Amino acid sequence: MEIRFEEERDKRAIAVLHKLAFGQEAEGNLVNQLRENSRYNIQQSLVAEEFGMLVGHLLFSDLELVDDGGRIFQAVALAPMAVRPERQKQGIGKALFAKGEETLRRLGVEVVVVLGEPEYYTKLGFSQELGQKIKCEYSGPYLMALELSPGVLGHVAHATAKYAPEFATLG
Repeated sequence: MEIRFEEERDKRAIAVLHKLAFGQEAEGNLVNQLRENSRYNIQQSLVAEEFGMLVGHLLFSDLELVDDGGRIFQAVALAPMAVRPERQKQGIGKALFAKGEETLRRLGVEVVVVLGEPEYYTKLGFSQELGQKIKCEYSGPYLMALELSPGVLGHVAHATAKYAPEFATLG
């Protein structure tokens, strides 16, 4: 399996992959909309390819994150992430995330925020406790954060996140 950055030729296959994984087109549409939005840049779009077929995809996009003191963090949102249904629970998502995390650290990203299933994302190092410090339209038990700069959120009482408006299309 090869993990690499998305290429132009992958766009259609990524949309199909998300439809297979989620049973709907919303997540694939989100990826396309984020590609077209110039204000919220995509930091990384990674694919896992095996024998010429995409088996996984992961996207990190800019996230506005400001603490209660006005400090602006270098932050990204992880969403969406998908693995072909027949290939789930085989470490593909974890491998995609590990590659992305490595690159984000080199870019100086301090915080990754995800809205997802705690049972899965806590295994990748995300914290519900840190997620509770973040206020946004998605606040709750499924909002989690990962510090790529250790302790960067530790002193923060509250931070406010603003997702790209395209995320509202997920309903």
